[in-house]
Amino acid sequence: MSSVKQTLNRYLNQYAEPEARQLNGLTDRFQHCVCIPAYNEASAFIDRLVTFINQQPATLAIIVLNRPDNSQNENESKTEIE
Repeated sequence: MSSVKQTLNRYLNQYAEPEARQLNGLTDRFQHCVCIPAYNEASAFIDRLVTFINQQPATLAIIVLNRPDNSQNENESKTEIE
């Protein structure tokens, strides 16, 4: 295994949510990749994201849901996956 793959695996094992491991079988080829950090976004963010994904089928979109440890309680519900 290359050092890049080893580093990536260590990072994912430490920081990624368990759901990220389901991507191991991802075999599609992509022309572009975009990584979008998200925190305390409006609900319209999801609508814009879906529109973007539908318009860019050859683009891999990685959404990083962030919530700092010191976030306000009223904002926490906006960053939780139901």
